[in-house]
Amino acid sequence: APHCPLEVRASTKDNEMGAEYFSKNRDKLRQDLLKYGAIWFRGFDLMKSVSGYREFYEATGLDPCLDPLHSSVLRKFSSERDALYEEVSLCG
Repeated sequence: APHCPLEVRASTKDNEMGAEYFSKNRDKLRQDLLKYGAIWFRGFDLMKSVSGYREFYEATGLDPCLDPLHSSVLRKFSSERDALYEEVSLCG
């Protein structure tokens, strides 16, 4: 079984491309998502803002989905329009 999640780190050139990086790599990213089950994108400047996160998922052609904790008081939207949740801290 492949190591999960796959880690994809941004290079300077990747960051210069912005959303175009994800558009150009859409098919490979989809294949990797099916193979690994999850992708951890690290160092991508695009996803540091709500609008950039939206550009990211639109460029990949993927649809955002509701978090399993969506109906819980533990999970609130940072931007419902952009399907972006706030961070969650759980204490046990």
